[in-house]
Amino acid sequence: MTVWRIEKRQYVETALTGEGARVYGGRWNSSGRRAVYASATLSLSALEKLVHLDRPGVRGNFLAIGIQLPARTVHDVELERLPRNWSKELDFASTRRIGDDWLAENRSVVLAVPSALIPRERNFVLNPDHPDYGQVRITIQEPFAFDPRLAS
Repeated sequence: MTVWRIEKRQYVETALTGEGARVYGGRWNSSGRRAVYASATLSLSALEKLVHLDRPGVRGNFLAIGIQLPARTVHDVELERLPRNWSKELDFASTRRIGDDWLAENRSVVLAVPSALIPRERNFVLNPDHPDYGQVRITIQEPFAFDPRLAS
């Protein structure tokens, strides 16, 4: 299975370390816990990246990264099992609890989760501390540019 991540060119070498999520936390992990975020499609990855950029940041130097995952090591979080307003939480309390438990228990390399932007689509949280994480590989790196109209 190939999943996607859009990364600034200068951070590609560390894209799979989970250090950014460890420092800042994310929707599915608290700070202090390493995690790597990716999306099922390149278009969803672009949308997920876009919501975190200020408009001038859209003009950055990006790469689209295709990440090959070991297929048998995915744990799935079903949309129907999440609290009603999970995607609207500003502190990410309910989703961080799910992700932190998953990371602590080392259940799998990959946690499949709904996108908060488009809940019927999937994002993936990768666990760099899982013993099988060595099977995760970047297999595609290609230049990526956001349409300049998005910067206005």
